[in-house]
Amino acid sequence: MAFDASNYTTNAKPLPVLLLLDVSGSMTGSNIDELNKAVSTMINEFKKTVAKEISLVMSVITFSNKADVHIPMTPIENIAWHDLKAGGGTNLADALYQAKSMIEDKNVVPSRAYRPAVILVSDGYPNYNWEKSMKEFIETGRSSKCDRMAMLIGERGAASVMNEFLKGSGNPLFFANDANDISKFFKFVTMTTTTRTLSQAPNTVVSMPKFDKKNMLGETVVSNASNSGQTYSGPAATVVGVSDSEDDDE
Repeated sequence: MAFDASNYTTNAKPLPVLLLLDVSGSMTGSNIDELNKAVSTMINEFKKTVAKEISLVMSVITFSNKADVHIPMTPIENIAWHDLKAGGGTNLADALYQAKSMIEDKNVVPSRAYRPAVILVSDGYPNYNWEKSMKEFIETGRSSKCDRMAMLIGERGAASVMNEFLKGSGNPLFFANDANDISKFFKFVTMTTTTRTLSQAPNTVVSMPKFDKKNMLGETVVSNASNSGQTYSGPAATVVGVSDSEDDDE
């Protein structure tokens, strides 16, 4: 059952985390196995480290021929991971549409929630029209205010799509050369998210740690949202500082 903000009775403020996970046919084999292992490990780490003042809530949206809500927005302590299976196409547009719908719904992500973190993982170029959904997600409404991170697995040709998702986030694109790098990326996500939950200002977006050079693509250039017009290129992400205030909904 979906997380319902009206039933949320504790004083802890929710910090939403959304995973957008590619489960297309090309993810079959070691990639999907390692992805399952990495997400399961991250969930277990979240359960052990989240501060009592914050309720970490998470949703998982998978996409192949269409997007599916694998886990609705749920408090992390109530999540039991069930492994994903791969098959089909790469309908990123539907995943972005469903993620935006979830973020804009104040019954799912209440106004008092901290800035959501959205993590995109894919191994190839979308085979459906994705540009409109991407533009709406990163430029309009509450979804435009999310912290965004992304990992590209194996297929360098899709870097332009992933960098579009990261535009304005201050975060670089993580490139997984093989399945073993998938768990490395999720360790980075775990660290940045738990750092936010233990911070006195959880709405401050934490910079990603420095990636190994082999996990950086030469064409990775993302805008620094704190300095409009400037760009960042290299292994260390910049910090995007924001005030720890209530959501300023449009």
